[in-house]
Amino acid sequence: MASSEHTCRKDGKPMYFVEETEKLSNGVYRVTFSYKCVVCGYRIVVEYATIKKAGEKIIVERRVLHYS
Repeated sequence: MASSEHTCRKDGKPMYFVEETEKLSNGVYRVTFSYKCVVCGYRIVVEYATIKKAGEKIIVERRVLHYS
């Protein structure tokens, strides 16, 4: 769903909130939260998270990025 607050800096079109998940070769999962323009592909990453297993524990590391 388009966010009325976020418009593309390149073409002024609405940007959509996107969550992308990928599994890395070392077994770690990386999750990226961003706003993406569907017209030109411009992205603004707002948060990263990595999820990994350490023995019986699951470790989640989260990094929130601030942009203007």
